[in-house]
Amino acid sequence: MHRFLLFGLTKDNDILKEGMVMMRKTGKTLLILFIFTFFISLFLPESTIIAEERFIEADIKLDEDAEIIESEFTKIQLKRLKKEEPTYTLDIELPFFMDKKLDSTVRKHIKHLIEEFFAISKGNVSKERPGNLTVKANVYLSGKDLYSVVLHEEIYSGGANANQQAKVWLADLKDDKFVVQETIFNDPEEAKEIIRPLVKEALLNSEQYKDYILEDELEKWMEKEEYHFENMFIRDGHLVFIFNKYEVVAGAAGMPEIEIPISEVEHLINPDWYKRIDHAL
Repeated sequence: MHRFLLFGLTKDNDILKEGMVMMRKTGKTLLILFIFTFFISLFLPESTIIAEERFIEADIKLDEDAEIIESEFTKIQLKRLKKEEPTYTLDIELPFFMDKKLDSTVRKHIKHLIEEFFAISKGNVSKERPGNLTVKANVYLSGKDLYSVVLHEEIYSGGANANQQAKVWLADLKDDKFVVQETIFNDPEEAKEIIRPLVKEALLNSEQYKDYILEDELEKWMEKEEYHFENMFIRDGHLVFIFNKYEVVAGAAGMPEIEIPISEVEHLINPDWYKRIDHAL
């Protein structure tokens, strides 16, 4: 009986000793990891650490941080959000609509753009190579209570080149809605067959762009089935087609704009829409 008790105590004692040894080893491991992490942080560039903190803490409030800037149109105001930090800069112009649905659409787009910028920039920018998000907004009177809103967006997230793209809305303030551009035509398919070749011809003949044409990319755009004239807006009596950087021309040419006189395609436009567009001509 005593031997069994002694054996049990001895066994418990051995387990306790093993546990203490394991704790010592674990403690040493944690200490080594802490020291290693501490020394690594000493050698990391300060800008890298700041970048991580800035992007984690970034919280952009469009209403509080943006200020109203001058606009020639009373029905569409422009706001500007400018924020400068050691590792990034935001310079964003955004249109402001009185109608909540229209305004919500624009806000969602801008917020998504900011989130995307932070996501792709995190860990790739520094004080020496800061990131940048720039959005320039242009508003054009396109007809009676009809406006074209064009955003020129540029993102630099630490890579070799900045990415440039456009976002276009056709805002019908008569019915407070954004119009899908193809709906202004009698027959969108016929309009594509006629207008896209005109745009191609204008690009090929343009003194500004003809030496930068990416032929394969241009043909892809010409043959694109799911095309709804989403890059088209109306300005000064022209249908204007804006392309993203590298979409149809080399990067050195930027974001090309090609104008087609409305008078050349008047027969393709729905009469009701043409009356409204003609009001601004």
